[in-house]
Amino acid sequence: MKKHNFSAGPSILPKDVIQKSAEGILNINGSNLSLIEISHRSKDFVEIMNNATSLALELLNLENKGYKALFLQGGASMQFLMTAYNLLENKAGYINTGAWSTKALKEAKNIEKRIRWSEAGKEKIKSLDLSCEKHAERIYNIYQELNNRT
Repeated sequence: MKKHNFSAGPSILPKDVIQKSAEGILNINGSNLSLIEISHRSKDFVEIMNNATSLALELLNLENKGYKALFLQGGASMQFLMTAYNLLENKAGYINTGAWSTKALKEAKNIEKRIRWSEAGKEKIKSLDLSCEKHAERIYNIYQELNNRT
């Protein structure tokens, strides 16, 4: 029986996905170069990224709706900082629903002084005050925290 990893980080993949990935690591598209040896500007790599982007948007039913897929490195804490640095322009709203959103809000406050937020205590979770929404161009929420507390 195959073991399962339920912790944060990598997930279990089908065997054929692992085998195809391993082949690509050794020799991508018969080029005698591995995926990790080719340029990120090469035709093969650009094709892989374009396909991955299209599939990500398709799986989320977001294609042709003005969305972009971003593939970013780093763990959750790095993503909080990168989100703030790259997406905050004027005002942002953060819905503080727990430990992870508190960390995201902390990072945003470090670089952006025009942050408004709504606290969502356990007793208020179903009638969450979104007063920050009318002042913000972007709203940041960690849905998992909301979902786990209702």
